[in-house]
Amino acid sequence: MQYYLIVLRSVQRRRKKEEGGNYVRCRMPNAQEHLIYPRNAILNSKMNNSSAYIELLKTFPPRPINAEEELMATQTAIDSLLDKGELTPDERDYLHVLGMVVYEYEQTLEPIPDIYGIELLKVLIEEFELRQKDLVPIFKTESIVSDILHEKRQITTEHIQKLAEFFSVSPAVFFPLHPVKITA
Repeated sequence: MQYYLIVLRSVQRRRKKEEGGNYVRCRMPNAQEHLIYPRNAILNSKMNNSSAYIELLKTFPPRPINAEEELMATQTAIDSLLDKGELTPDERDYLHVLGMVVYEYEQTLEPIPDIYGIELLKVLIEEFELRQKDLVPIFKTESIVSDILHEKRQITTEHIQKLAEFFSVSPAVFFPLHPVKITA
């Protein structure tokens, strides 16, 4: 059984190729010309369809993600590739395709707000189940911690450096992703 790939071409482009083209024409109602090429002609073209890449596709075929479970399965496939270390060109291409599928799905989700500064500190305190007195080594007194959390004081660069070390994060996370312009 011979497979065919349908490629859309405009009528003008068809006329240019009509003289020496290796295809079958069929006319569609939308005035577009559909050129049907034998599958083996496409596979023998410049596309790289190595058996290793085909095997990767068979192992976990990339499909559009529609649910969290599908995202987790795709992420597991990505993680297994990344855990290998050095990747072959086929594995890099496959990883790129999986990454595009995940990116496309994430674009459909609610955007994650840019949390920084005092708001981020509050989230980290809650996440690590800390109390204000746990941060006294960073801020010197519990009253300073309280003032910062109630936004009566600003976090200094020294505080940011110490907080970054304490929470094992980059100091950059305490700054806005997109700086806010202040107009005077």
